[in-house]
Amino acid sequence: MILQKAAWKKFATKYKLRFRSKSFMKSPEMHGVIDGHKVSFFSSEHSSDDMRSTRNLIAIEVPLDFVMPAEAAIVSGGMIKIATLIGFQNELKPKHEKWSEEYAILTQDKAIYKAYLTKERLSAIIELMEYKSAMVMVIFKKDLALLRIDVSDPLKTIEKLEELKGLIMRTVKVLEVSDAELKMLKEAKTLSKARDVALEFDDEQTELTTGLSLEDDEDVSGDKADGSVEEAETKEA
Repeated sequence: MILQKAAWKKFATKYKLRFRSKSFMKSPEMHGVIDGHKVSFFSSEHSSDDMRSTRNLIAIEVPLDFVMPAEAAIVSGGMIKIATLIGFQNELKPKHEKWSEEYAILTQDKAIYKAYLTKERLSAIIELMEYKSAMVMVIFKKDLALLRIDVSDPLKTIEKLEELKGLIMRTVKVLEVSDAELKMLKEAKTLSKARDVALEFDDEQTELTTGLSLEDDEDVSGDKADGSVEEAETKEA
């Protein structure tokens, strides 16, 4: 704990962050701005699956400077359970060589995230998820976009803090979208809604004339070369 507090204070001084030591046996906190982005370092408590025990981790949060036109959660480890409790249910699985079953992309709007999650963005997120004993959440809500990583490492050296800071900031940079791309993603949402309405109308007409219902093919096109995600079967949690 003494080593951790000393390293965090040195780090906070270097980046002009607000440092709070807290009590002797508790991890400190840091809040401020790094590379133009708000950051927060603090301790977080996680319950075990059977709810009988808890463990303390270090959490780092970075709000993103944009809002997506549809909600989603890109998560790993224990963050998957948190995302499903929030209400995210439908899962997409990307075609990426390093994607693991320990990761999940949950969203109610598949078309937008097929377009948004290029191979470059997926690679950056996966690199962060591969950090030792890390749990990652990139969450997009109506009025919020946030990257969070929880790690078991106490980050008790300045080198560890610098390593993780660099990894996080590289990920944040890749996740950013331009105004032009946001416009394109909003158009993708509009097209997706129009397509859903058309499919629903076709299904109703088919039921009236044949008694059969068309299956929804849901083959939303994407650029396979740039790593756009491919839809998995919708599963109800």
